[in-house]
Amino acid sequence: AGRFEEAFTTLAEVRADPGARFLVGILHQAAGEYHARRGDFARGLAEMDRAREFFPPDEQTVDAAFLEKWRGYALASIGRTEEGRSAFLRARAFLDRPDHRPEMLLDVYYWMHRCGLLEADRIPLLSTYPGLAPSFLARTGIPAVEWIGEETAPFRIHSARDEWMREGRARLGVPLEV
Repeated sequence: AGRFEEAFTTLAEVRADPGARFLVGILHQAAGEYHARRGDFARGLAEMDRAREFFPPDEQTVDAAFLEKWRGYALASIGRTEEGRSAFLRARAFLDRPDHRPEMLLDVYYWMHRCGLLEADRIPLLSTYPGLAPSFLARTGIPAVEWIGEETAPFRIHSARDEWMREGRARLGVPLEV
């Protein structure tokens, strides 16, 4: 919401037991994210580097993927493009799993897109993934791709989703004939 001072105050009130190393890492990651969102990338990266010290080095977690996403954003924003791309790709590799909420992966795509690092063929996913919240769609700034054909037409095509409909029945994979 852009209320960074309030966010930092609230974050400072969270007390983590020194033995809860992972939680301490998450707190540093959150502070790094807030600094990066605010545009203070150097401070954000410093917090994120501290966070990495608390994450198990050989254990991938959703929180570690979020840390890589924000590192990618901060690095790309200060011109360290290839390092940023690598961080984004590490986050993406972990979050691109069926047992994770799709919004987590799509958020990585969104930040990659903002940094100019998202592959062109993945950009349509930001506006065509089924069931996305209107707030997510509005934030992308990418117009939603609509169906080609009227609702009453015998055939309708949604090329970005590779879907088509015949007489109201949805089908996946648009054949060449259609």
